[in-house]
Amino acid sequence: MTPELDHLVIGCLDLAAGGAALTALLGAAPQGAGVHQGHGTHNLLWGLGPAYLELIAPDPAQTAPVVGLPFGLHLATTRAHLANGPRLLTWVARCRGIAALAGLSPVPLGPPSAMARGDLAWRLTIPADRVPPCGGIVPGLIEWPGSGSPPAEAMANGPMRLRSFHRRTNPQASAALEALGLSAIAPEGDTGGPPLCATLNTPNGPITLN
Repeated sequence: MTPELDHLVIGCLDLAAGGAALTALLGAAPQGAGVHQGHGTHNLLWGLGPAYLELIAPDPAQTAPVVGLPFGLHLATTRAHLANGPRLLTWVARCRGIAALAGLSPVPLGPPSAMARGDLAWRLTIPADRVPPCGGIVPGLIEWPGSGSPPAEAMANGPMRLRSFHRRTNPQASAALEALGLSAIAPEGDTGGPPLCATLNTPNGPITLN
Protein backbone atom coordinates (compact mmCIF):
# COMPACT_ATOMS: atom_id res chain seq x y z
CA MET A 1 0.00 0.00 0.00
CA THR A 2 1.32 3.41 -0.98
CA PRO A 3 1.04 5.73 2.05
CA GLU A 4 -1.92 8.10 1.79
CA LEU A 5 -3.35 11.04 3.70
CA ASP A 6 -5.48 9.66 6.52
CA HIS A 7 -6.41 12.81 8.40
CA LEU A 8 -5.54 16.36 9.39
CA VAL A 9 -5.10 17.05 13.11
CA ILE A 10 -6.57 20.24 14.56
CA GLY A 11 -5.81 20.96 18.20
CA CYS A 12 -7.83 22.92 20.74
CA LEU A 13 -7.90 23.33 24.52
CA ASP A 14 -11.62 22.69 25.09
CA LEU A 15 -13.48 20.29 22.80
CA ALA A 16 -16.94 21.81 23.29
CA ALA A 17 -15.78 25.36 22.59
CA GLY A 18 -13.43 24.32 19.82
CA GLY A 19 -16.08 22.15 18.21
CA ALA A 20 -18.61 24.99 18.22
CA ALA A 21 -16.06 27.37 16.69
CA LEU A 22 -15.03 24.91 13.98
CA THR A 23 -18.64 23.99 13.18
CA ALA A 24 -19.47 27.66 12.66
CA LEU A 25 -16.36 28.21 10.54
CA LEU A 26 -16.95 25.19 8.29
CA GLY A 27 -20.73 25.35 8.14
CA ALA A 28 -20.84 21.62 8.84
CA ALA A 29 -21.50 19.66 12.02
CA PRO A 30 -19.09 16.93 13.14
CA GLN A 31 -19.91 13.42 11.98
CA GLY A 32 -18.15 11.48 14.70
CA ALA A 33 -16.74 11.74 18.21
CA GLY A 34 -14.89 9.61 20.70
CA VAL A 35 -12.58 9.24 23.67
CA HIS A 36 -8.98 7.95 23.68
CA GLN A 37 -8.99 6.12 26.98
CA GLY A 38 -5.60 6.04 28.64
CA HIS A 39 -4.20 8.75 26.38
CA GLY A 40 -5.98 11.71 27.97
CA THR A 41 -7.73 13.08 24.89
CA HIS A 42 -11.08 13.10 23.09
CA ASN A 43 -12.09 14.25 19.62
CA LEU A 44 -14.64 15.28 17.01
CA LEU A 45 -14.45 14.22 13.35
CA TRP A 46 -15.51 15.66 9.97
CA GLY A 47 -15.29 13.73 6.71
CA LEU A 48 -13.16 14.94 3.79
CA GLY A 49 -14.01 12.26 1.24
CA PRO A 50 -11.14 9.75 1.33
CA ALA A 51 -9.67 11.48 4.40
CA TYR A 52 -11.04 13.27 7.45
CA LEU A 53 -10.49 16.14 9.87
CA GLU A 54 -9.86 15.46 13.56
CA LEU A 55 -10.34 18.07 16.27
CA ILE A 56 -8.55 16.82 19.39
CA ALA A 57 -8.37 18.25 22.90
CA PRO A 58 -7.34 17.24 26.41
CA ASP A 59 -10.10 15.25 28.10
CA PRO A 60 -10.77 16.66 31.58
CA ALA A 61 -12.47 13.40 32.57
CA GLN A 62 -9.16 11.55 32.31
CA THR A 63 -5.92 11.83 34.23
CA ALA A 64 -3.22 13.01 31.83
CA PRO A 65 -0.58 10.35 31.15
CA VAL A 66 2.77 10.92 32.86
CA VAL A 67 4.48 10.84 29.45
CA GLY A 68 2.27 13.68 28.20
CA LEU A 69 -0.62 14.08 25.79
CA PRO A 70 -0.52 13.19 22.08
CA PHE A 71 0.51 15.99 19.71
CA GLY A 72 2.13 17.94 22.55
CA LEU A 73 -1.21 19.11 23.95
CA HIS A 74 0.28 19.11 27.47
CA LEU A 75 3.02 21.62 26.63
CA ALA A 76 2.82 25.29 27.55
CA THR A 77 4.03 26.25 24.07
CA THR A 78 1.28 24.23 22.39
CA ARG A 79 -1.37 25.57 24.77
CA ALA A 80 -0.26 29.14 24.04
CA HIS A 81 -0.51 28.37 20.31
CA LEU A 82 -4.09 27.19 20.83
CA ALA A 83 -5.14 29.98 23.20
CA ASN A 84 -7.13 31.81 20.53
CA GLY A 85 -8.90 28.75 19.15
CA PRO A 86 -8.36 25.60 17.05
CA ARG A 87 -5.18 25.39 14.97
CA LEU A 88 -3.77 22.90 12.49
CA LEU A 89 -1.09 20.93 14.36
CA THR A 90 -0.02 18.14 12.01
CA TRP A 91 -1.30 15.33 9.82
CA VAL A 92 -1.36 11.54 9.76
CA ALA A 93 -0.63 9.17 6.86
CA ARG A 94 -2.12 5.68 6.66
CA CYS A 95 0.04 2.81 5.54
CA ARG A 96 0.70 -0.91 5.78
CA GLY A 97 3.82 -2.29 7.44
CA ILE A 98 3.95 0.66 9.80
CA ALA A 99 7.05 -0.38 11.74
CA ALA A 100 9.15 -0.95 8.61
CA LEU A 101 8.01 2.32 7.02
CA ALA A 102 8.65 4.33 10.19
CA GLY A 103 12.19 2.92 10.23
CA LEU A 104 12.91 4.57 6.87
CA SER A 105 12.45 8.09 8.24
CA PRO A 106 15.63 10.03 9.12
CA VAL A 107 13.45 11.92 11.61
CA PRO A 108 12.39 9.70 14.55
CA LEU A 109 8.63 9.05 14.42
CA GLY A 110 8.42 6.90 17.53
CA PRO A 111 7.31 3.28 17.76
CA PRO A 112 3.83 2.22 16.66
CA SER A 113 1.53 2.32 19.68
CA ALA A 114 -1.79 0.50 20.06
CA MET A 115 -4.74 2.88 20.38
CA ALA A 116 -8.51 2.49 20.52
CA ARG A 117 -11.68 4.55 20.48
CA GLY A 118 -14.88 2.65 21.15
CA ASP A 119 -14.80 -0.43 18.93
CA LEU A 120 -12.09 1.01 16.66
CA ALA A 121 -8.46 -0.05 17.09
CA TRP A 122 -5.33 1.05 15.25
CA ARG A 123 -1.59 1.57 15.57
CA LEU A 124 -0.07 5.06 15.51
CA THR A 125 3.53 6.25 15.71
CA ILE A 126 3.99 8.54 18.71
CA PRO A 127 7.31 10.36 19.29
CA ALA A 128 8.91 9.89 22.70
CA ASP A 129 8.34 13.56 23.55
CA ARG A 130 4.78 13.46 22.14
CA VAL A 131 5.60 16.43 19.86
CA PRO A 132 4.96 16.19 16.08
CA PRO A 133 8.32 16.28 14.25
CA CYS A 134 9.50 19.37 12.38
CA GLY A 135 6.70 21.55 13.67
CA GLY A 136 4.10 19.04 12.48
CA ILE A 137 5.27 18.93 8.86
CA VAL A 138 6.35 15.31 9.21
CA PRO A 139 3.23 13.25 9.90
CA GLY A 140 2.53 10.40 12.21
CA LEU A 141 1.90 7.03 10.57
CA ILE A 142 -1.28 5.07 11.22
CA GLU A 143 -2.19 1.49 10.36
CA TRP A 144 -5.82 0.41 10.41
CA PRO A 145 -6.95 -3.22 10.36
CA GLY A 146 -7.79 -4.21 6.81
CA SER A 147 -6.91 -1.96 3.89
CA GLY A 148 -8.77 1.30 4.50
CA SER A 149 -9.55 3.97 7.07
CA PRO A 150 -12.77 3.20 9.00
CA PRO A 151 -13.47 6.82 10.06
CA ALA A 152 -12.97 8.17 6.52
CA GLU A 153 -15.11 5.41 5.04
CA ALA A 154 -17.93 6.06 7.52
CA MET A 155 -17.97 9.80 6.70
CA ALA A 156 -17.14 9.71 2.99
CA ASN A 157 -20.43 11.32 1.92
CA GLY A 158 -20.00 14.45 4.03
CA PRO A 159 -20.20 17.94 2.48
CA MET A 160 -16.47 18.83 2.67
CA ARG A 161 -13.39 18.01 0.60
CA LEU A 162 -9.71 18.87 0.87
CA ARG A 163 -8.90 21.47 -1.77
CA SER A 164 -5.16 21.96 -1.19
CA PHE A 165 -2.52 21.07 1.36
CA HIS A 166 0.96 22.63 1.54
CA ARG A 167 4.00 22.67 3.81
CA ARG A 168 6.57 25.31 4.62
CA THR A 169 10.09 24.71 3.28
CA ASN A 170 12.12 22.69 5.76
CA PRO A 171 15.05 20.58 4.50
CA GLN A 172 14.90 18.09 7.38
CA ALA A 173 11.18 17.56 6.88
CA SER A 174 11.63 17.27 3.11
CA ALA A 175 14.19 14.49 3.57
CA ALA A 176 11.83 12.59 5.86
CA LEU A 177 8.84 12.96 3.56
CA GLU A 178 10.91 11.82 0.59
CA ALA A 179 12.07 8.73 2.49
CA LEU A 180 8.48 7.93 3.46
CA GLY A 181 7.06 8.47 -0.03
CA LEU A 182 4.84 11.32 1.18
CA SER A 183 6.30 14.40 -0.52
CA ALA A 184 3.50 14.73 -3.08
CA ILE A 185 0.72 14.74 -0.49
CA ALA A 186 1.90 17.98 1.11
CA PRO A 187 4.11 19.79 -1.43
CA GLU A 188 6.08 22.88 -0.52
CA GLY A 189 4.02 26.02 -0.97
CA ASP A 190 2.81 29.27 0.51
CA THR A 191 1.50 28.52 3.99
CA GLY A 192 1.30 32.11 5.13
CA GLY A 193 4.06 31.41 7.64
CA PRO A 194 2.86 28.39 9.69
CA PRO A 195 4.35 24.93 9.06
CA LEU A 196 1.20 23.66 7.30
CA CYS A 197 -1.75 25.13 5.44
CA ALA A 198 -4.88 23.27 4.31
CA THR A 199 -7.77 24.71 2.33
CA LEU A 200 -11.11 22.92 2.43
CA ASN A 201 -14.16 23.20 0.23
CA THR A 202 -16.99 23.60 2.74
CA PRO A 203 -20.66 24.65 2.82
CA ASN A 204 -19.32 28.09 3.78
CA GLY A 205 -17.00 28.17 0.75
CA PRO A 206 -13.21 27.69 0.76
CA ILE A 207 -11.82 27.76 4.31
CA THR A 208 -8.10 27.83 5.11
CA LEU A 209 -6.70 26.20 8.23
CA ASN A 210 -3.15 26.74 9.50
